[in-house]
Amino acid sequence: MSQQMEYEEGAQSYQSGYGAPGGQQQSQGVNFDDHFAGFSGQKIGPFGGQAPTAGQRLALAIVSLCLLVPLTPIILGIATGMGGFFGLTGGLIGLGIVCAAIVAVNFVFNHSR
Repeated sequence: MSQQMEYEEGAQSYQSGYGAPGGQQQSQGVNFDDHFAGFSGQKIGPFGGQAPTAGQRLALAIVSLCLLVPLTPIILGIATGMGGFFGLTGGLIGLGIVCAAIVAVNFVFNHSR
């Protein structure tokens, strides 16, 4: 029973503690701090209109090659495991799709701005 009373006492203190600072009464609605009102919608960081640096382009190219090297034997190994001419053809088509996706990502990144 004592726990229940402590809970009720705590709830009353919370309800009385949600007023305006310093015990002032608010006239209507909620008062907001206008200090940050002008910052809504602004970007955080230097992202506006900058082209990728040479280091970023090089890093993307290296990561693209590092992805392509292991994906090639995986795709061709699965395709030849299917057997026959159609398996190899499907593997080459799949490899072409992966290469086209990597080229598209690199192209968009390098020519984005």
